[in-house]
Amino acid sequence: MNGSSTTSSYTIMLEFLDAEGVKVAEGGAGVVALEPGGSAVRKAQGLGEVPQGTTCRISDVWRTPSESAE
Repeated sequence: MNGSSTTSSYTIMLEFLDAEGVKVAEGGAGVVALEPGGSAVRKAQGLGEVPQGTTCRISDVWRTPSESAE
């Protein structure tokens, strides 16, 4: 959710962890021109295959003010 007062773009970095909590891959997702108060759902993307039982966690988020998509 964009909790700021300006339209913003987001870059979200993820870590994929095996059942023992060991990082097996990295990935990310992005949102462009999210209006204040808006929210978005994105599919996390990563390279390679990961074992069954893999979980993911957010490792970093960058917010950049941006122009409206209109």
